[in-house]
Amino acid sequence: MKSNIRERNNSAEQWKGGISFHSIYYRYFTFIFALLILFFYTVGKRQGLETLNLDLSFVKLQLSPVKFALYGNGISVLVSIPFYFFKKLKIGKDGIYLNGIKLFVPWEEITAVSHVWISEACLTKKGGVFLYNRKSIVFYRKEKKPICVYNISLLSLFAVKYYRAEMPTNLFFGSIATLFNIALNAGLFLEGYLFYFQDLRPEALIIWILCYFFKTFLLPLFMLKRENSIHGSCLRHDSLLHMNRSDVIHI
Repeated sequence: MKSNIRERNNSAEQWKGGISFHSIYYRYFTFIFALLILFFYTVGKRQGLETLNLDLSFVKLQLSPVKFALYGNGISVLVSIPFYFFKKLKIGKDGIYLNGIKLFVPWEEITAVSHVWISEACLTKKGGVFLYNRKSIVFYRKEKKPICVYNISLLSLFAVKYYRAEMPTNLFFGSIATLFNIALNAGLFLEGYLFYFQDLRPEALIIWILCYFFKTFLLPLFMLKRENSIHGSCLRHDSLLHMNRSDVIHI
C-alpha cells in the first residue's frame, strides 16, 4: 500500500485528470471596488447628475452614472480574468492534488471533507490587515493533520461528491451559507442599481446591518464550532496577534 502511494506521489506532476480550482482571494478586492462603483453611481443618480466628472490625475473622464458603472464593473471583470489561470487545487477520481506543494493525496487517506469560513484579521500580518472570511476547504486525513486550502470556492465540495459520492461532507450546510451570502450581496447591489437606496426604510436598513453582522461574525464561528465538534478541535479563527492558528497544514 505504501509503495502504491509513493508511486502516486512521484507521478503527481503528470496527473492530468480532475477538476482544477483557483484561489478566489481576488473576489475580496473586486467586491470592495464594486462597492465604490455602486456608491458613486447611487450618489449621481440620487442627485440627478447627468455626468460624473472624474479627475484621476493622469486622465479626466466625464461619464454618465450608467456608463461609469458599466465601465467600472467591466474593468473589474477584466482584471479578475488572469487569476483564473493560477490553479491551487485539483480534484479527481483518484484523490486531490495540491499544486503549490506538489502533493497528491489519494482518497484512501481522506476521511471527510468540509467547507468552512475562517477569519483573517491579524494585526501582525505582513502586507496589511484584512477583515475577511476565507472560504476554505478542509481535508481530514487518517492519523495525519488535516489539510486546509484557503480561498477555494464551494464548488470544490461538489467536485468531491462527484468523484467520491460516499465521502462525508458538510455540503448541505455549506451550500446554505453560500446561498445566504450570495442573496445578501445580490440584494445590496440590486437595491442600489435599481432604486438607488432612496426608499430604503430604517427598519430594512437595520435588518440588513444585522444580516451582515451575522454573516461576517456569527456564521463563521458557528461553522467552525460545528465542524470541530464532528472532526475534533483543529480549526481556529485568526486572533488579532496570531494568524493561521488552526492545527492543520496551511495551503
